[in-house]
Amino acid sequence: MILRTERLILRPFTENDAEDVFQYAGAPEVGPAAGWPPHQSIEDSRQVLKEIFIPNETCLAIELPSDGTRPGRVIGSAGFLKDPARENPKAMMAGYAIGRDWWGKGYMTECMQEIIRWGFEDLDLDIISICYYPDNFRSARVVEKCGFKKEGIMRRAERLFNGEVKDKVIFSLTKDEWLANRA
Repeated sequence: MILRTERLILRPFTENDAEDVFQYAGAPEVGPAAGWPPHQSIEDSRQVLKEIFIPNETCLAIELPSDGTRPGRVIGSAGFLKDPARENPKAMMAGYAIGRDWWGKGYMTECMQEIIRWGFEDLDLDIISICYYPDNFRSARVVEKCGFKKEGIMRRAERLFNGEVKDKVIFSLTKDEWLANRA
């Protein structure tokens, strides 16, 4: 499965992506915003690739393709996991992360619009959920731009890698809402 947007390629991860994953996932600002520790070594990135990214067919690498002056490279990840709060088999939870150097350039909104399309049209989902921590203003903006509706705040919902317990802001988008937004 390879998806394309105007500026990005969304594709399955491979073991060859370890260096690129380490480049974005090792930054101190990236992982904690999504609830995971920064990668300390390329071995951390290889382990995540082997245990999480590669086995999950709905988790895709965000690749900035070569433009002739620089080689293509993986700058983040996006995709779906089983929604732990829903028993609906046509419900999944979206997630994403992108390297610090690509923040504020519209890449994540562009990526997520295609991920949402893929979820509803190709994976036949009828609802997509997404959540973020209240202090993650960048994710809040992406969620807003993609048309998700706020369900609420789950208070003291998640214990992070560093022991901190945070609230989660929960949003969802139904297929009918998505179709209406596109019309």
